[in-house]
Amino acid sequence: MSAVVFALAGAAWIAAATGAVLAAIAWLGVARLAPAGQGPSAAIELGSFNTPAVERRLGHAAAPFIRSFRRGVVLFFVSAGAFLALVLFNIFSGNAA
Repeated sequence: MSAVVFALAGAAWIAAATGAVLAAIAWLGVARLAPAGQGPSAAIELGSFNTPAVERRLGHAAAPFIRSFRRGVVLFFVSAGAFLALVLFNIFSGNAA
């Protein structure tokens, strides 16, 4: 049982890391797509989920980056939650001694 929990937790950790990388790549893509001098502010707007402002600033070219950023963030938080749930399950089941 403990080996299954560890395997599932490892898979959740890898999925969370993948989500974080996806979000970071999309965030950098928005910063690079922005006109000179507006990259940091566009990236901050994306990071605060102010996507209409990012679309106004960059146009429809930013849509794939915004979609990828949202997917990455959702994947990260869902996977991190699953990882923490598995860790707590392992602790409370008495297998983490």
